[in-house]
Amino acid sequence: MRLRSMLAAVAAVAALGAAPALADTNNSGYIGVAAANFDDGDFDAQAYSLNGAVAFPLSGNWGAQLDAEYARLENDADDSDTVSGTAHVFHRTDTHLIGVYVGANDTDEVTSYGGGVEGDLYRGDWTIGGRLSYATDDSDLDSDTWGGEARAKYFYTDNFTVAGSLGVDRVSVDAPGFDDFNVVTVGVGSEYQFASAPVSVFGGVAYSDVEDADGTTGVQIGLRYNWNGGSLRDRDRSGASLQGFQSRLAGVL
Repeated sequence: MRLRSMLAAVAAVAALGAAPALADTNNSGYIGVAAANFDDGDFDAQAYSLNGAVAFPLSGNWGAQLDAEYARLENDADDSDTVSGTAHVFHRTDTHLIGVYVGANDTDEVTSYGGGVEGDLYRGDWTIGGRLSYATDDSDLDSDTWGGEARAKYFYTDNFTVAGSLGVDRVSVDAPGFDDFNVVTVGVGSEYQFASAPVSVFGGVAYSDVEDADGTTGVQIGLRYNWNGGSLRDRDRSGASLQGFQSRLAGVL
């Protein structure tokens, strides 16, 4: 049961992302800090993280993004540290992005790793996207997770956006006494960048439902320093706009 509560808390984090669109990927990025709280009635935990991402062009419309994060998860039963990293390669135009990614995260004595495909459609003030993912780990439970996520982001202004997401994960555990189960997560979030400085604040709330377990609610707030990325709309269309591997498995978005 505790495994399912932890997975629900982690999945909840994932749900917590008109000028012309830009086709090229800029040398740009951000560094940020965040805090989150997870609660399902019996399980209560807090997470604190330092994370960042850089994007850069490759050739033509091809680009890449690298993400890294350190996160500290604290609860009454146990505390843990997680280090995560993700590499993305994608093709981006003024109407869409499509790419692949691989990533891994190490939490104490367990390492998770995986990858998937991801994409975005740019439609005026809207960005509509999603990804399909697979992840596994080297623990005694030897879990495998297949997932899919859809998300939509709306820009009220170039520097103020709201977003929503829906994700479904199928978790298989190769250990006696565990059945396969689904995790369904819905969430909303928002981000605002100040006009006087390339600093943005963000926050969100998500709810994750696991079969035969209590649902988990996650609430998150954070702060980012963005460099060479222009507005939030510019970052979305030409900068470091993709989610890291840790967003589905560990840590804070």
